[in-house]
Amino acid sequence: FKQQFLSNMSHKIRTPLNSILGFANVLLKTQLGVDQQEFAQAIKTSGTALNLLINDILDLAKVDAGRMTFEKQPFDIRASINSLLYSLTLHIQEKNIALIKQYDNEIPVMVIGDAVRLNQIILNLIGNAIKFTPAGTITLSVNVDEASEHTVTLEFAVTDTGIGIAAGKVNRIFTIFEQAETGTTNSYGGTGLGLAIVKQLVESQAGSISVQSKIGEGSTFSFILTF
Repeated sequence: FKQQFLSNMSHKIRTPLNSILGFANVLLKTQLGVDQQEFAQAIKTSGTALNLLINDILDLAKVDAGRMTFEKQPFDIRASINSLLYSLTLHIQEKNIALIKQYDNEIPVMVIGDAVRLNQIILNLIGNAIKFTPAGTITLSVNVDEASEHTVTLEFAVTDTGIGIAAGKVNRIFTIFEQAETGTTNSYGGTGLGLAIVKQLVESQAGSISVQSKIGEGSTFSFILTF
């Protein structure tokens, strides 16, 4: 019942929200004063944030109900990840953070799996790192953990030099609607849904995820998936 309710409500909210975003975009293309431009942009920004939240809720409902499907299609894993990272370039540059990528030379060019879900996991983790890293670097590394004739197990790690997580709070961050500190939402935004979805997306593909962190020094989120 809970999953059905979340799904139904999310779809019902999405219909008027798409109208709001559509008209905000139309409005921004008209001749506006400085204040009006700022107000219209604020509507678009808030609407986009709400749309992302709705997508998170829908994904959560699907995973929770066991209805999340995963593709098994061949894809160029480096090209797929590079394209995703390129889309984040502007956001990262705005915060003056360096993004470093490290690929193991043993990674096959093509693998069979779900490129969209992989990118969703990486996007959530890097987005989280950007949010909690005021300065410094974010590193995405991909290494071969194990390989056989027909499968390859890869370890992905997103490391940041951000604010870090207290040792006693690490286990809470993968819980739905939980964040490490009560003031996190007020200071940095977010709902606490992203990491819960990441955990379920990884584990639904028979993978595992872990985190190592130290207050004031940063965090490393690692997950392992087999292709």
